[in-house]
Amino acid sequence: NQAGDIPNSESLELPGGRTGVLVLHGFTGSPASIAPWARYLHSEGFTVSAPRIAGHGTHWSDLNSTTWQDWYNSVEKSFLELKSTCDQVFVA
Repeated sequence: NQAGDIPNSESLELPGGRTGVLVLHGFTGSPASIAPWARYLHSEGFTVSAPRIAGHGTHWSDLNSTTWQDWYNSVEKSFLELKSTCDQVFVA
């Protein structure tokens, strides 16, 4: 964690099988809110990515300096990384 981060808010990258699942947290949330779900999917053999979307998981004011394009780019980057190592990717 960096100073100002919400505890356990960092991205989760859990390598597994050839099927990937991109698990996304909600608006103003962080990967901490969906970590149990991500870990469960990983325990079932999936490769899981749960990125921390730009502006989230830190101080609430960080959302003021991000746009929907920043959020989209965070998700797209994680999706493309999963797609490069998995035969198929699901988004949850």
